[in-house]
Amino acid sequence: MVIPTAMSGISGLSSLDRRNTDGFLKLLVFLIGFGTFLDGYDLLNISNALPFLKYSIALTSVQVGLIGDITYIGGIAGAALFGLLGDRAGKKFIFMVDLFFFMLGALLSSFVTNAAELLALRFIIGMGIGADIVSAPIILADISPSRNRGLLLGLSCTMMAAGGLTSVGLSYLLVISHVSPAIIWRVILGAGAVPAIIILALRTKVPESPRWLLSKDKVTEYRKVMGKLLKVNESEVMTGKGRPSGVSSLFTRYRREVVYTAIAWLAAGTTSIFTIFTPTILSSLHMGSYTMSLEFTAIMWSSALAGSLLVSLLQDTVGRRPFFFASISIMGAADLITGFLYKVLSPLSLAILFSIIFFSGFMNIGVAYTLQSEVFPSDIKSTGSGFSFSLNRLDNFFFGVFTPIALAAGILGHYIASVGVFIVALLLVSIFVSRETRKKSLEEISGVPRLDTKG
Repeated sequence: MVIPTAMSGISGLSSLDRRNTDGFLKLLVFLIGFGTFLDGYDLLNISNALPFLKYSIALTSVQVGLIGDITYIGGIAGAALFGLLGDRAGKKFIFMVDLFFFMLGALLSSFVTNAAELLALRFIIGMGIGADIVSAPIILADISPSRNRGLLLGLSCTMMAAGGLTSVGLSYLLVISHVSPAIIWRVILGAGAVPAIIILALRTKVPESPRWLLSKDKVTEYRKVMGKLLKVNESEVMTGKGRPSGVSSLFTRYRREVVYTAIAWLAAGTTSIFTIFTPTILSSLHMGSYTMSLEFTAIMWSSALAGSLLVSLLQDTVGRRPFFFASISIMGAADLITGFLYKVLSPLSLAILFSIIFFSGFMNIGVAYTLQSEVFPSDIKSTGSGFSFSLNRLDNFFFGVFTPIALAAGILGHYIASVGVFIVALLLVSIFVSRETRKKSLEEISGVPRLDTKG
């Protein structure tokens, strides 16, 4: 808990909470959101590339499964490790390093010659994505106005669905252009490195989280950042001295918040059944050619984008909690219906149900992304977010690994139904731990006294 012991100046965190949404904040939404864009792109690019990898690299069925899921293991490592490091070295440091991981992994993936090389690079990419999700949105949350923080965070999260659509679009364009299969997979895997280089350069202009700086008693740096954000002289910035909350408080004072964000990310993690393996599942339904399965995939990811946008536009008005319950309820119901009726529904009906799962699943992702950036104190926020998001990646890996197995065994319907039961169980637990954070200051949400009482 941060305890105020000294104050000076006229502008502080309360002024930050009341600031207008200026051009810099709008740019920051894009720069933050690009991390989620790469996550969405990566979710599908390996799935789209796998059918063409066989023309250059001999892969066993086990290797195919590992290549599809290894980024989730990297994500666990990245979220946990860089979550801890982010609370010690700063959010901006992680914010820069994580894109370097993705850029390096994506670029080198185009030149691999065997499965081992690709597995290693996919792990590195996963680390970068995990690190970004637990650092980038925190910077945005920490400097956003309280009244529309959900909108700004939500819009940055919608870029995840945009990334998936971009991957589908690029794959479709390459296929219909009759590009050599040996080239297609290299382009798909390496393309993400190009925008990552550009965004990495732009991210150098992003400031450190002022709330983190103040929690670490970095007063000089805090004054500089706040002066630029509020457009005032540094001498006018109110300061204070605080005592860190301590990581141990995550599992004592903030255990409810840990469970709440963990449930949100666990529910979101079940979508890995339909993300990485979207084209594979659709092909099993005999929905026509590979290009046709890509077209249906694009429809499903468009549903994901719609769900993300809905949360973005309304969670500051309706609230996080209603969307949290609605998304999990719809997703659980759709999974149960899909599972029980899997063998009797037409391929088109199943594709519609998949789209509903995508719509509600990405609603849930939008809420989880917002909540993890709000409910923990600044000095341990990366660690708390890292723990919750690492569970998401573990969840992704678990459900992703068993999807092709269930598909090959002819029990995919039963498997999806069991996922629905799991989501319903999460819903029941969430009734006791969920709470509303809409339009509240971050200090009010986390129960930390504000350092500036006059700003």
